[in-house]
Amino acid sequence: MTPTIYYCYDAYCGWCYGFSLVIQKIAAEYKDQIFFETLSGGMIPKESSQHIGKMASYIKGAYKNVEDMTGIKYVYPHLGIRTNHYKLVYFYTINEWELYDLKKDPAEKNNIYSDPANKTLVSQLKKQLIELRSFYQDTDPAGELN
Repeated sequence: MTPTIYYCYDAYCGWCYGFSLVIQKIAAEYKDQIFFETLSGGMIPKESSQHIGKMASYIKGAYKNVEDMTGIKYVYPHLGIRTNHYKLVYFYTINEWELYDLKKDPAEKNNIYSDPANKTLVSQLKKQLIELRSFYQDTDPAGELN
């Protein structure tokens, strides 16, 4: 009989995410000796659950700590629109925007969202993003896009 290790994690738990590469390495190394099964659970009781956006400021700080401790880098949930020239991204759980000029900055190192010179461009891209969400009937909560 092959022993089984059950890895239970919570999607809201940054440490679970940060530890996932360790579990993957252990599972790969011992794949012929131990069976690994992953179970998604929940640390937040139903009566205490809330939209992740309400926890965004806490999560933002906690993710940084987990990144520092584990070396795992997070990509926050986001919406975006990309043209041949620009890329606009909205990280709705932390209410942050990024705008990149893909012609001048293909590596996306310089966020130009806050530059007043881009105000009209940002408005146009946000309008297109809202229209795309409507077209694709994307009604998932994602904060205010205005």
